[in-house]
Amino acid sequence: MYASLVDNLVVKRGYVQYPTRFPKQVKTSVLFDYILFPINCVFYNQLTKDSRIIQCLLKVLYFSIPMTIAELWLEKNTRLIKYKNG
Repeated sequence: MYASLVDNLVVKRGYVQYPTRFPKQVKTSVLFDYILFPINCVFYNQLTKDSRIIQCLLKVLYFSIPMTIAELWLEKNTRLIKYKNG
């Protein structure tokens, strides 16, 4: 739910655009907002449930770096994501 609210705001302001969407009526990324991001959050919570704050912050890198690399690759090689400057 949180991801879809933030994504909706970012799309309305024009920072991100999804040229290829499913379904076409929705302007956000349904796959990321309702499947990939929640699953990622569950994995992160399970990985850090017994960790201290420094360990949690370091484990964030395990999730954020691969997601960033994947998004950069998707932006350059597909028409799924289009970032605008701003």
